[in-house]
Amino acid sequence: MSIRHRAAALALAVLLTSCVTSPGTGLIATKIRGPISAATDGPAPEAPKVGVAEHYMAFGLFAHGDASIDAAMKAGEITRIHHVDYEYKNTLGLFSVYSTIVYGE
Repeated sequence: MSIRHRAAALALAVLLTSCVTSPGTGLIATKIRGPISAATDGPAPEAPKVGVAEHYMAFGLFAHGDASIDAAMKAGEITRIHHVDYEYKNTLGLFSVYSTIVYGE
């Protein structure tokens, strides 16, 4: 196997590794949404309020924000959580936004 083939195999292995560690990312753009947690004690309460907290990243060098559940609760003035989702958006691997979305009352 030539050095060129070995380098190509290594590059392919590195690219495919992300498929195992994440719910799915695109090479050009990604937008995924999924659950983090849900209330499990008894019947689900209504969730009339929504709070969102975000974390931003640019060029893999700069990151800023607070995407904690607590920050999302404060943003939505929520005192009782119904369920929590997340959303991840990425463009060209250069700009990304991770959002925590809290539903509750």
